[in-house]
Amino acid sequence: MNTKQLVPSYYQAACFYADRGNQERANALFDEGIQTLLEVNMIDGLEELFFEKAVIQDNPNEQLELLKQADYYAKLNENLSLKTLIQERLTSI
Repeated sequence: MNTKQLVPSYYQAACFYADRGNQERANALFDEGIQTLLEVNMIDGLEELFFEKAVIQDNPNEQLELLKQADYYAKLNENLSLKTLIQERLTSI
């Protein structure tokens, strides 16, 4: 399995745990997915990982930082639909 195939797996697994209230496990999976992509210099998918991780954070400062990262990668990856969602979240913090 290559890295490109791993990204959706990390994303889906992390969202699975987040939906069930296991924030600790979800955060760990988001972090692992982000780290894996950064290690191989791949930016496709980072915006989704940062965004979903931001959504489950309780700390507004942490949420803000993660949203800024998501916004940065959404811009690089030209993910305009997610960029709009991120902007909405940023204005509501």
